[in-house]
Parts: sequence; structure tokens; C-alpha cells
Amino acid sequence: MDMVSGEEKTVYEGMPLYKLSTTHFVSFYDGNMVVNVTDNLSGSDHVKRYRYVFMPETGELVENTLRANISGMEDFVNIYASTDDYYLVAHNTVNYPLTLVDNAGVPYTVEASENQYALIAKADYWNSVPNYIPIVDE
Repeated sequence: MDMVSGEEKTVYEGMPLYKLSTTHFVSFYDGNMVVNVTDNLSGSDHVKRYRYVFMPETGELVENTLRANISGMEDFVNIYASTDDYYLVAHNTVNYPLTLVDNAGVPYTVEASENQYALIAKADYWNSVPNYIPIVDE
């Protein structure tokens, strides 16, 4: 809907929505609308997750197939920040031992994880090309 005139316009028909309650409108980045859709109509054993991008300039709806390994689970590659040419994304996590101290002063170790961040060219992100430029913490 045009917020000024109130005119309604269909910008795309045919987005695969399995149920509206399983559709999550993520955000807009550089004019492109990112939508996560979950297909749970086949039952809980066959849940499938998709990320679609609607590109208003071309009228295209494309599936974004970039996936990240976040704490051992497959997830979408999310955008955290951008420059003119690149997005900052988390494309993986790394686990490491972390020593903590309890209230009695006794140390103990837990497994912690942290995101591995990278830059990806905007065109690569929109075309699902995993050409990550890792950010190295030295």
C-alpha cells in the first residue's frame, strides 16, 4: 500500500506461503525484501525452511540458499551490517572451552561458542554464492 495515497498495488503473486503463521518477514536490505518461510504441512518430521528474497527492481522472487552452521544447527545467513559493497554476516560458529569459577571459588569448564563473522559481496549474497571474506581476530 502506498502510505501517502492509500493506493493498494500487488507487487508479486505466487510467493510460496504454506501457512501465514509460518512466514516471517525478516527485513528490507537495499530495497530487497527478505522472507523466511517454513513448510510444516508434511508433519513435524519433514519441516523445511526456506528464505526468499523479493527484488522489486526486477520483480523477481528468488530463494536464498546460503546457510550457516550456528552452534551445530543449520540456520540462515543473516545480515548484521553493510557497507556500499559488502554485508557483514555470521556464517559459522566455533566452540571453545571456557573456564568459569563457581561461588565457592572452584573453577569449572564449559563449552562456549562464538560467531565467525565474514564480509560477503552484496551480489554474492543475493545470488547465494558463499564467497565469504573471513574476519580474523588476531
